[in-house]
Amino acid sequence: GKVRDLGVQNIVVNPIQFDAEKSEIRLLTKLVFQVNIAVNNKSGGNKVEEIASDVVINKDVAKYFGSQIKLSKQSVQNSVLANGDWYKFEAPAEGIYKIDKTYLAELGIPVASVDPRTIKIYNNGGYILPWAVTADRPVDLVENAIFISGEEDGNFGDADYILFYGRGVDFWEYNSVSKRITRNKHWYSKKNYYWITFGGETGKRMSIQNNNTNSPGLNQTSTLAYKSKDDDNQNLMSTGLLYVDDNYTTSMKSITYTNTLNEIIPDSTINYTFQFVNGQRLGSNLLTIDENNNRIFSTPLAGASGNYVDYKYGVLYRKFATYKGALPENRSVLKFTFTPSNISDKGHLDFLEIEYSKKLAAVDNELLFYSKLFNGVINFSANGFSGSDLKVLNITDYANPKIVNVNINGGSFSFNSLENLNGNSKYLAVHAGKYKTPTKGTKVSNSNVRGTNPGARYIIISPIEFKDQAERLKQYRSVNAQFPVSSIIIYIQDIYNEFSGGLLDPTSIRDFLKYAYDNWDVKPEYVLLFGDGDYDYFNIEGKSKNFIPTYQQIESLYEIDSYPFDDFYARISGSDERADVAIGRLSVTSTEEAKIVVDKIINYETNLDKGLWRNRITMLADDGLAGFSNGQVTDDRSTHTNQSETLSKNYIPQSFDRKKIYLSNYQTVNTGLGRRKPECNIAVIEAINNGTLIFNYVGHGNPDVWAHEIVFDRSISIPQLKNKELFFLTAATCDFGKYDDPNVQSATEEMILLENAGMIGGLSADRPVFSGENANLNNDFYSFMLGTTDSLGYPLPIGNAYMKLKQKRTSDNDEKFHLFCDPYLRLNIPKLPVKITSVNNSDLQQPINIKALSSVTITGKVENSDSSFSNFEGEGIISVYDSKKIIHLDDINYNMEDQGGVIFRGRVTVENGEFATSFTVPKDISYENQNGKIVAYFFNDEFDGIGYTDNIIVGGTDSTNVNDGKGPDVEILYDDETESSYLVGPNFKLRVKLFDETGLNTTGTGIGHKLEAVLNDDEQNSIDLTNYFIGDINSGGKSGEVNYNFSSLEPGEYKIKVNAWDVYNNFTAEENFFTVVDDSKLAVREVYNYPNPFSSNTYFTFQHNLNDAINVKIKVYTIAGRVIKEINSTNIENK
Repeated sequence: GKVRDLGVQNIVVNPIQFDAEKSEIRLLTKLVFQVNIAVNNKSGGNKVEEIASDVVINKDVAKYFGSQIKLSKQSVQNSVLANGDWYKFEAPAEGIYKIDKTYLAELGIPVASVDPRTIKIYNNGGYILPWAVTADRPVDLVENAIFISGEEDGNFGDADYILFYGRGVDFWEYNSVSKRITRNKHWYSKKNYYWITFGGETGKRMSIQNNNTNSPGLNQTSTLAYKSKDDDNQNLMSTGLLYVDDNYTTSMKSITYTNTLNEIIPDSTINYTFQFVNGQRLGSNLLTIDENNNRIFSTPLAGASGNYVDYKYGVLYRKFATYKGALPENRSVLKFTFTPSNISDKGHLDFLEIEYSKKLAAVDNELLFYSKLFNGVINFSANGFSGSDLKVLNITDYANPKIVNVNINGGSFSFNSLENLNGNSKYLAVHAGKYKTPTKGTKVSNSNVRGTNPGARYIIISPIEFKDQAERLKQYRSVNAQFPVSSIIIYIQDIYNEFSGGLLDPTSIRDFLKYAYDNWDVKPEYVLLFGDGDYDYFNIEGKSKNFIPTYQQIESLYEIDSYPFDDFYARISGSDERADVAIGRLSVTSTEEAKIVVDKIINYETNLDKGLWRNRITMLADDGLAGFSNGQVTDDRSTHTNQSETLSKNYIPQSFDRKKIYLSNYQTVNTGLGRRKPECNIAVIEAINNGTLIFNYVGHGNPDVWAHEIVFDRSISIPQLKNKELFFLTAATCDFGKYDDPNVQSATEEMILLENAGMIGGLSADRPVFSGENANLNNDFYSFMLGTTDSLGYPLPIGNAYMKLKQKRTSDNDEKFHLFCDPYLRLNIPKLPVKITSVNNSDLQQPINIKALSSVTITGKVENSDSSFSNFEGEGIISVYDSKKIIHLDDINYNMEDQGGVIFRGRVTVENGEFATSFTVPKDISYENQNGKIVAYFFNDEFDGIGYTDNIIVGGTDSTNVNDGKGPDVEILYDDETESSYLVGPNFKLRVKLFDETGLNTTGTGIGHKLEAVLNDDEQNSIDLTNYFIGDINSGGKSGEVNYNFSSLEPGEYKIKVNAWDVYNNFTAEENFFTVVDDSKLAVREVYNYPNPFSSNTYFTFQHNLNDAINVKIKVYTIAGRVIKEINSTNIENK
């Protein structure tokens, strides 16, 4: 295959060998292999682009083996739409169209000053673009040959007019692949647009097909003719390209279709082709067809069967029938009868086509006919016209119709033509009185997407509706971002106009990107699809917006194989299935949503709010029970937990903090609605609201929920999200990113569009997917996302990881995973390296033992490769972890690994790139004498970084320090107040200040020794505050603060108790009271005036519930009600 200009090959190495003779297994520790490439590029090679460099392991030499033959630049370097005045109109039905002076004037064309010889009409035929990237296609709008009466004098007179051949998107013509005449169907558009312009060069005119003077070898007086019914009324599974027409049910078993087959040759054979859906599983239904009460078809149609039948709607059948007999009044009366076996079974007609032979006779002064396959001269004789003012066109080539010189005799004509066996020629004869008129047209602005150069690395494809926000994002990306990138906006309508003749066609996006890649000096690397898309191309349901359309698989009745995938747009170099650009989508549907996502992108990348959340990955894993199937309980056992553990151990760097939320580790509550895990629901929301860089879910899901226990519910959980630290989601589950339903948004979309909270982006699937493949894809994505940086150590854009993923994984399952994110976004991963240089003055060359109650000193420094940060000034957070914990999950009989408790977490000052801190180890450690971990996170307003070591052993006890026998000092505060206030809203922050001279116990591992809060004496549901504590700067673990966010508390009075312990397990319990009030309106309580009475000074005090600054007006009255004093104070921030 190819990656951009690099030829690539996957090489699979198996380091394990089995010797059958010796019954031995050999594990290879070293394997050397050589790859010989036949053709070498010229000396010096070509530069390997950064976005492609990490895809191959031999990037240093790959530049010498790029594509030997470059794709030649396409001949058109500027679009015809770049200059001049352009107007667009529709020609709905096939026929000869007439444009007169009045029509041109109504378009807005200054007819008096137009030289008609320069008038041109363009159209691309009404075809869909080829799906194969290597197939031929128009390079721009295609000029069509036209006829203009009276143009010779250079003026468009009152009697002058234009004739052109026009048609919609539903027509019949010879198909060179099937070797027969077939019907064209456009999968994406019901309209075919024509373009008219004037000025410049002389326009293309119809040539003349003269009457062949040789003797005919065949006299043709008949032709094949066609009727069709193909009304797209419903998409049965809201996916794919199949739209069906009529519904057959137990109450509507029969439907009759009547067609007049004008001028049919009596007793000739009629051929019927139809597609019909049997909407049934595991059975069959009888379908019969009668033509004028004559049975022509009777077949039982089997329903869906095989694996995963629950994901299937039914079966689509393509069937054929024939009839040869009388048709009273030339009317075909077809009666379809569908006999359902079950009340739930349904049938659906997709389309009906009728092919018959008719005389060469006009119907209503029009005649469309085809030559017979014959190698030689054919004489055509036709009649039935009302007069001799006829125009006969050879329309075999839609863009180059020819005027046929015919012999006219009244309402009849004849002519000779040289034909062949290579295809049926197509002719159209029309009386002048039946010329058609185009629909009302509109003027079109100039565009020149094809002429864009030098191009840009980053492309925003946007509808014009989102222009302002697209421009804002482009300005940020190209100028204001920390990592500027050349950027450009391309509007989707300009792509349609220049690449698909103005018709909606998703392939035009791929074709544009290929054109840009082949022709731009600066090749595209990152593509943002800035708009939602869906399956309803025709807006049949009335809710489609399709700002940036989806590319749907043609399969429509099997949900597993029917899905949209944006990867299609990224496959532009070569015919393989590897992505060549990094592509992401933001499914915005309004200007308000567009502003929200652009705000979030800019705020995320310029966010000065550093913190441990940037180093935290939250991992949610489903349990085993997965509901019922065929009356049996299905159980995945440890599958999802094991997948999460594998990801944690092998693909996430050890420097990251892991927050594991495994369903099997939470108590099950059986309710009337099924199994539930309410504590797990709470843990999910808390993990998000407390800040996490990445949130990973592995397990069952759908667009609305995670797990059968519904631990996340779109309608309930998303309103609870208050996180200002936006997270990136990886969801190895079904459907959670189903973005192409115009009726509802998936939870993935909602969280991205949530203002000031939720997600910054995500990787999620749009259809049902399979667990094993999901896990493999997820593992690779994390490896690419967290395992590669740029030359300065900064994380690469998320699109780099996605593109590498889509290079390696291209199966149907993989295609369902989309990047819902700006592909140039860089995650807020700590960027710079830190080295722990010593523990207790030892340099960590050997493991260092840390004992309970011992004093520990840690030093470290910022250590960039070029020493550019040796003068770094800022702050650090040092976290020391106990030995890893093994937790047995009884539900699934599985041992999970969790990181040890936090022995110490404190803030330190970083000066000249160096830091040091000391603390006392709490008594509550695991005593496992296994490896613990030290993680150092540092930051200032500009930079942050991370470093760690696991070269410490935790165990044993030190008896040299002295126990003072006193518990910690505890102070309870609310929100950001410096003094205790008791009036809060439903969503507020609990703050607990702690101090102890010997040191605080924050491990959370000792039985009964947790740092915790108890609400309203509910000891059974105490709140573990351990992970919400952080030490004060340079306090050595003696003081610090808890910040814990409550959400959605009911109004009322509350009591809270905080239990805290020092390193010797001396205990303190502090109690406080608060009142929750509705924060949608102001509440004022505890209004006091003291002292009262007073002689010279007094104070007015009160409490309120608002977090914003308030203005206060106080009036003092006499007993008689007279105002004697008014006090005004503004911008009061205390509560």
